[in-house]
Amino acid sequence: MKPGDLAKLTYYIPMPGVAPARVVVSWWNGREEREGAFDPGTPCVFLGSAPSPSGEHRVSSVLIEGRVGWVWPEELDPL
Repeated sequence: MKPGDLAKLTYYIPMPGVAPARVVVSWWNGREEREGAFDPGTPCVFLGSAPSPSGEHRVSSVLIEGRVGWVWPEELDPL
């Protein structure tokens, strides 16, 4: 995907047989992390890839419900 593409949230299943009920999107407000849970299939706009707040991993930046948040790259599919 490239920045500006429409995407949808999808399940990322780290353990076989254990599927989360919702997809977690995280936001940083400058001091702490906040989270929101969304149904799989919820549309969003892919904004790009960036280092995670800890700097240890890459995350996908998304625009969802008027806010910029991040998800793991495995939790996005093209729409």
